[in-house]
Amino acid sequence: MSGYKVIGTLGAIVMTIGVFMPARVNGFGGYVSYFTDQRNPTLMLIALGVVAVALLYSGQFGRMLLVSLIIIVGINWLFVNRGPGMLGLERSFVQITDEITQIDAVRQVTGLLRIREAWYVMLLGGSLLLIASMLAPKER
Repeated sequence: MSGYKVIGTLGAIVMTIGVFMPARVNGFGGYVSYFTDQRNPTLMLIALGVVAVALLYSGQFGRMLLVSLIIIVGINWLFVNRGPGMLGLERSFVQITDEITQIDAVRQVTGLLRIREAWYVMLLGGSLLLIASMLAPKER
């Protein structure tokens, strides 16, 4: 298997993992992933990842480049337009920490609030898809 195909397949897998990994953890046992917060856009991202891999294996690298760019734009849109589940969890967590910041346990919990890790993983996957489309042999 060619190197660019491995990179593209890995990119789609990494992006899908990012969709499902916890994006917000409040330290009290709750978390929200991009999938639970915004199901339809994340399903579209997964479908676009499948389309990109299909284009990769069918040799349509120009179209794959376009789909990869759409995926990266979609990932950034998901991060900027977080849904009410994530925003509500963020607001409640900030309110709690503002009220009881003197307690040592709260300081430990603040380290568990993940803001961007899932977004970074999805962006890495989308970037790998983009790189694979750029490494692929040129269409004639």
